[in-house]
Amino acid sequence: MNAIIQAIRSDRIARGALTLVSGTAAGRAVGLLTVPLLARIYSPADYGLAAVVMAIIAVVLPFATLRYVVAVPLPRSDQVAAAVMQLCALLIMGVCGLIGVALVAAALLGQDNLLGVPSHYYWAIPVGLAIAGTYELAMLWGTRIKAYARISQSQVFQSIAGEGVKIGLGVLGFRPIGLVLGQIVAQGSGGLLILSRERGRILAAIRRAPPRRMLRVARLYIGFPAYRLPSHVLLQLSVQAPLLIVAHFYSSATAGSYAMAFMLIALPAGIIGQAVGSAYYGEIASIGRRDTGRLRALTAQTQKRLLVFAIPAGIAAGLLGGHLTVVLGERWALAAQFFVMLVPMAVTQILSAPVMQVLNVINRQEFYLRMNVFRCLLIAALFGAVYWQELDAPSFVFAYSMIMTGYYLLLCVAVPRLVAQQDPSP
Repeated sequence: MNAIIQAIRSDRIARGALTLVSGTAAGRAVGLLTVPLLARIYSPADYGLAAVVMAIIAVVLPFATLRYVVAVPLPRSDQVAAAVMQLCALLIMGVCGLIGVALVAAALLGQDNLLGVPSHYYWAIPVGLAIAGTYELAMLWGTRIKAYARISQSQVFQSIAGEGVKIGLGVLGFRPIGLVLGQIVAQGSGGLLILSRERGRILAAIRRAPPRRMLRVARLYIGFPAYRLPSHVLLQLSVQAPLLIVAHFYSSATAGSYAMAFMLIALPAGIIGQAVGSAYYGEIASIGRRDTGRLRALTAQTQKRLLVFAIPAGIAAGLLGGHLTVVLGERWALAAQFFVMLVPMAVTQILSAPVMQVLNVINRQEFYLRMNVFRCLLIAALFGAVYWQELDAPSFVFAYSMIMTGYYLLLCVAVPRLVAQQDPSP
């Protein structure tokens, strides 16, 4: 571990990654600290509504920019980067407009409920999508100029702002709208912090970038919608599909209980995975493909150390999970049950998530795409089981947890084997 820490201190990329992770971790910590209060202000059904809205936004978000947004940091000149941003901004406005029109038409035609979202909340989807898309655009500009501290600050800012909106409106009796608005604010309000400080540079670059340049950059970076978009959509579908399945087959309250359990189990696991993954990536990036023996040894060492931590943490979570109602309140008993069921999945995710970074070093992105396809197929099969076997909600969540536990264990075995089979680069 000391070697990894030293690598972070001496490596600019690793330090930047750690700065971003610290902001994400701090923002998530703010969210966790407010959970006991929010769980008493809002009901499971309120959480279900907000969770489904955000899940729909997450699935649609890749289409808002066709993943051209990923290209913002790449051009050498600000003018070309500004053209990419203009293209993304037009796409965001166009996609949000189309979705808004489609939802209005659906409501007028009598489709007054979408996966548990009533028609009078349809507006939250295009609004949330526009805010999330703008934040992603701002964050990639921040990445371009290496404003890692500013991005980190924006993540903390929007988390505090979002939690403040949830608590304030909830206390005033605006439920569940306060939770929905708070989630939207927490999703992307920090983009204003980045863009406001960069508006002079961005506007100057836009003025020097003729509109026709948008067509050029669209052709230049066509690989992003062609290849990145499908992979990202599959990833988001695989992450959000379980919640959408619960909302479709059961109830908003059940979806809210699942969303609460998943958030409580996934946030700590995500923080640990990001922190260890960034440190691990900082070390393996300096090794590169030239020394597969060291890559393999460091990967094995990282997994062993994670195992020593993850197993006791999983046991503790399983023992304490049944008592979550003491913290959340009695109406969250189903969430406590789901939490315990999801513990094995969280443990194996902690073990597998950091070592996935090695795929970037050995240039095996096609393996990542195949695994995302495989994951979606597993969830589709589970969807069929729910439909044909009429599984109840606890049975579905347990089956999902077991399937994902097996999936992450497969990654723990398959990724190190890929490293062992990798030929060193010349």
